[in-house]
Amino acid sequence: MTLKVTAKFLDQLRVPGTTVRQAAAAASITNTAVYQRRRRDQVVAEAMKEAQTAARGAARA
Repeated sequence: MTLKVTAKFLDQLRVPGTTVRQAAAAASITNTAVYQRRRRDQVVAEAMKEAQTAARGAARA
């Protein structure tokens, strides 16, 4: 995953109600690639967690 693709994925993941699969598709990658990257890259893992938390918070507001 390039930096640009990762950014697009994370932007989509911040949208309330968006699943990892949907965000991955919007960034033109597979959800398998996302989960592999998350396992290998702690920064991406933390960014995913933050994006999902932000989306949940926005959905409640």
